[in-house]
Amino acid sequence: MPITNTEDREWAINPTISTKSSQCSGYFTGKPTLVVPARGTANFEVTYLPNSMTKTEKAGESEDKVDVPHQGSLFFPLPNGTALLYNLNGVATQPE
Repeated sequence: MPITNTEDREWAINPTISTKSSQCSGYFTGKPTLVVPARGTANFEVTYLPNSMTKTEKAGESEDKVDVPHQGSLFFPLPNGTALLYNLNGVATQPE
C-alpha cells in the first residue's frame, strides 16, 4: 500500500498491525518502520502467513458455505497529525 508524503521533510512511520482475534495474532506482519522521502511515496508490504485455515459458515438460509476471513487492521500514525487505517482480510483454504 502506497503512503504519500506531501511535506518537505522525510517521514519515519511506525505502523501498528493488530488482529480482531487473538487466534490470528502474528498472521499479518510488516516491517517495524516505513521511511517515506520528502515529497515522495513509499510502499508498505504486508505479509499474510496464517497458522490455520479459515473457518466456513453457512451463507444465510442456503446450504452454501462461505469462508470467514482472518481479520486485522493496519494503522499509520502520520507525522503531520493525521492517520491512515486499513482493514486486513486473509483467507487460507485447504490445498487443492
